[in-house]
Amino acid sequence: MGGSVNRLNHNAGNFKTDYNYIRGADFETANPSETPYKMNGLKIWIIS
Repeated sequence: MGGSVNRLNHNAGNFKTDYNYIRGADFETANPSETPYKMNGLKIWIIS
């Protein structure tokens, strides 16, 4: 194997800019602009 898989993702290391859509889901996913804030909250929740 070897090598880096970062080349498989043109946006590696960055947050998504597209909306998520889950067909049939009864909840809404976070907007791309909300993701960094929510991920930081998750990190704080895990640490505490």
